Amino acid sequence: MLEVEVLQAKAEKKRARLIVVLIAILAIGILAFLSFSGGVVTPSEKAQIQNISKAVETKKAAVEKIEDKEPFNSLYLELKETIIPTLSFYSDEKTQLLLSNAIPNELSALAQFSAQGAFSSALNKAKALKQQLNAHLQDIKLRVDEIVSDIETAWREKNLKRLSDKLQELRATEPKNKAGDEFQGYLDDWDLVAELKQKIEVAKSEQNIQEEIRLLKKLQSLKQDEHGINERITELGILLEKNSQALLVKKLNDMLEGSNLEAIEKLVMKVSSFKTDKDRYQAVLNKAKNVIDRLRYERVIKSHDDLIARDSWESALQALSDVPKSHQTKADYVKKLQFSSKIVSAARKGEGYLRAPLKLVYQRNKQALRDLINEIRTMQPQSQKISILNEKLVSLLSDYETKVQVTVLSDGISHVTVKSVGVVGVHKRKTIQLVPGNYVFEGKRDGYVTKRIEVTLKPKSHEIINVVPDEQI
Repeated sequence: MLEVEVLQAKAEKKRARLIVVLIAILAIGILAFLSFSGGVVTPSEKAQIQNISKAVETKKAAVEKIEDKEPFNSLYLELKETIIPTLSFYSDEKTQLLLSNAIPNELSALAQFSAQGAFSSALNKAKALKQQLNAHLQDIKLRVDEIVSDIETAWREKNLKRLSDKLQELRATEPKNKAGDEFQGYLDDWDLVAELKQKIEVAKSEQNIQEEIRLLKKLQSLKQDEHGINERITELGILLEKNSQALLVKKLNDMLEGSNLEAIEKLVMKVSSFKTDKDRYQAVLNKAKNVIDRLRYERVIKSHDDLIARDSWESALQALSDVPKSHQTKADYVKKLQFSSKIVSAARKGEGYLRAPLKLVYQRNKQALRDLINEIRTMQPQSQKISILNEKLVSLLSDYETKVQVTVLSDGISHVTVKSVGVVGVHKRKTIQLVPGNYVFEGKRDGYVTKRIEVTLKPKSHEIINVVPDEQI
């Protein structure tokens, strides 16, 4: 809607200008004609020329109205939404008088001008009002800055009476001034500051470091410009840290006689984090490391043995990975690691055969399984799971060593063999026995391409193989 109104206003302005120009040209033309023709201007002609001049002035006024409407509306909006609301932050007598009387009257007059279409007059009046209000705002802001400066000076000099008076003056001018709120807080806390200072002196005389630090930090939070607070807090902090360090180190040294691993580790972390006097406590830390390694080793070995008792060899082996390096040469650890590794390795190999039994069609894998079964037999007393696994492996090997029947079909003319195994001969049908595995059957006949058939024989199966050369040479 706004774009349409703007376009319409522009079109109207162009039309009005064009009319003004045409009327002016007409008037000039008439005057020129009369002048050059040497004629006398009659009263009637004079009246016509005057009417044309009035029309030109009327159209010119109309153009001014159109041009001033938009700037007036913009300025009127700025007055109502920006300048006048800014004045409401101040409560001095002159500002309040403006807000309650003069400004409403001015706005009402502007609205009347606008309603009558007198936008030029309205714009001029609005500009004057803006200038007046901005000047007033500038004056009052300067006054506020002066008061705030006086407040800061009074606070530095600790002139509480002048500070109170100036704060009251500021509140009467700008009630919500941020600097005023801040310094009012300082003034309100003045009695509390005096009380805190007295308590700080008591804590200092009693050498109560923690209480003195607490009170100083509370005083610091009041932002009272007290000098030396940070330095004193730092000094006390160093002293408190040294006292705390000594207590912690003594506690750690006493605890090393026990077996509470977690508590010792926790204290070691605290002592190791000390930022000062680390060298003083290094001997205690070294002693603690030896005790921690010993306790960890004992815990790991116990966990390993408990897991073995539950026949959890994988977890038992994993537990041994937590043995500290300082104890990894101990004979007991080495023995347990070797035996657990041996059982876990054998179990993994055995599970591998159970998951992929077809690998046993190869003779080398059968031999490897025989060796594994013999190895596992020596471990059976230590693990029921190993015993059960061994039974499964023995049964699996037996299946792959038991021959299965194979029926060979041919044409009674071709000569059939099992490559690398033996001769089937010339038959139309013959049943043979072979252990499970991979085989190649070949059929040969004069004048024909040799027929080759690859077969994988599985346990407990009965395969029928048709070997007939059918491609002539």
